[in-house]
Amino acid sequence: MFSRAFLLVITTMVVSIPAKAVEVDGREWLQPMEFLNLSWLDVAAICDSNTGACNGMLGAIDVTG
Repeated sequence: MFSRAFLLVITTMVVSIPAKAVEVDGREWLQPMEFLNLSWLDVAAICDSNTGACNGMLGAIDVTG
């Protein structure tokens, strides 16, 4: 029972950590691990493949801008 409760606490902590962008030359970059389990189609529905502009949420992360 202890190991299940401990795992639940650790999982909750990891899931609740917000994405942290890295800023380079005035642009914010998110880490690829923030988008695990998203398909190309998921990303294409939010981000324009010609311009790279995104408008909406990818998982729990707002990538508008």
